Amino acid sequence: MDKSLVALGGGMVFLLAFGAIVLAVSVNTERSCDSCPG
Repeated sequence: MDKSLVALGGGMVFLLAFGAIVLAVSVNTERSCDSCPG
């Protein structure tokens, strides 16, 4: 398999995982912070 292709696939998986973690953290923060201003 081409190394550049493997690197590209790994980078996409990393970005997807990172985005999912950020989304989960933001949702959890909003839910547990109902009384926060703003």
